[in-house]
Amino acid sequence: MKAVVTLCIGNAYKLGEITHPLLKAYADRIKADFIVINTPQLNLNYIHYEKYQIYDLLKDYERIIYLDTDIIIQPKCPNLFEIVPEKQFGAFVVSKHTYFHDGAIKDIQKVLGEIDWKREYINNGVMVISKCHRQVFAKNHDLLVWSSEKRHFPDQTILNYHLQKLGIPIYDIGYKFNHTSGTKNSKLRFNYRINKLMGLGNNFLELLLPKYKKYLEYKQKNNSYIVNSPGKEPIQHRFKSHIIHYTGKGHKQQGSKLEQIQQDLLIMQHKPLSIAVQKVPLFEIFSNNYEDFISR
Repeated sequence: MKAVVTLCIGNAYKLGEITHPLLKAYADRIKADFIVINTPQLNLNYIHYEKYQIYDLLKDYERIIYLDTDIIIQPKCPNLFEIVPEKQFGAFVVSKHTYFHDGAIKDIQKVLGEIDWKREYINNGVMVISKCHRQVFAKNHDLLVWSSEKRHFPDQTILNYHLQKLGIPIYDIGYKFNHTSGTKNSKLRFNYRINKLMGLGNNFLELLLPKYKKYLEYKQKNNSYIVNSPGKEPIQHRFKSHIIHYTGKGHKQQGSKLEQIQQDLLIMQHKPLSIAVQKVPLFEIFSNNYEDFISR
């Protein structure tokens, strides 16, 4: 038996009203049960630890695709069960793109002990899990110690720690199956002359538009965490990904996650507008009134 599982407790219900029909449609298409974890059982100090209820679900299910509730899944998203080998743990290895979680890797080893962790780190908003991975979700001593205090990336870091400690092989599904808000383009994407021209253009827009200045400050802060590796492919716009994940405050500087998801779904329903946003992402910065644009 197979299942698509999500977690939706407390304030996430409003998101679930919009995203769960998309997740259920995906589950139906790949012939899997759709399960919503909506009742706390572990009762630890952070609601996302309830993902560890997957431990009990793996008694009955051979394989599980876990998806966070703050996710849009595209109608043509491929079957992840067919992509990820059964013995491997499928997830997006976000550490290939950002240094943002390196501090969390050091912090947890100070608390739970060194395990020769090289810095491989996944985002746990999309996971492909098999019964052989059940021990990763055990409510053990490490989990109780780690959850006893407030932490950065709490449930995600302890899950990564267990993966590394148990030596479980990870299959990188790539950002297109979990396009997080922190997945950004390399600042070295263009050559020197183009970057210089873009810099001049940025200076001009910064003078004219206060909103653009704020955008540049936000972008510069994120750029400091970007991993620049030789031959790295540029990150495509999130609308070209199979699964869009609204981590943190989401993909935009303004609007709640709920508002951003509603707006993105509206854009993607209108192909010309979707293509325009993909070609000129700056278009998103200056307009929130897509409804008016579409109705014209």
